[in-house]
Amino acid sequence: MEVFNDDELLRQIKTGSSDAFSEIYNKYWDKTFMQAYDRLKDIKQSQDLTQDIFIRLWERRTSLDIQNLPAYLNTAVRNNVFKLVASHKVNEDCYNIAERLLPHSSSADHQLITDELIKAFHSLVDNMPPQRKKIFQLRYEQDLKTGVIAQQLNITQKTVQNHLLSSYRDIRFLLAQLLSMFIFLFQFSYF
Repeated sequence: MEVFNDDELLRQIKTGSSDAFSEIYNKYWDKTFMQAYDRLKDIKQSQDLTQDIFIRLWERRTSLDIQNLPAYLNTAVRNNVFKLVASHKVNEDCYNIAERLLPHSSSADHQLITDELIKAFHSLVDNMPPQRKKIFQLRYEQDLKTGVIAQQLNITQKTVQNHLLSSYRDIRFLLAQLLSMFIFLFQFSYF
């Protein structure tokens, strides 16, 4: 049996080769699933997200220009997780940080943390500068590519990417602050 590298498999997929697609699927499904699970902490959602990524890869096979398949799959996981968060479809387990970090907290504590994280995320998005908010929503609520967003807003693709990077940094910073605060509060509430 001949072994092909990713570039050759992607070329074959563009021509409709289901064998090449199966080889990529078998080679990368587990890794893609684990990347999704690391972010979501939910088996079913991680499986669904992974399946969706591979379905889209097949459906868009003729139009995709993938230079690095592992990087493409990693980016697809990250973007799909953001879309789940933005559309409120993430299971509570994704936000159930107290369960992993604070084993003695109650379900009321879990619900409080979940509610606060969701509220803070939506507040962050609502308070983004208007253009950044618009770009974020077009990307994660309407699933538009950065090039399409750039054309719609009559700006460069690099500007769109910079706004999205700023959004990611803001979200990471917000989550880090909230987690630190919750850990601090729960540490003192159990003494």
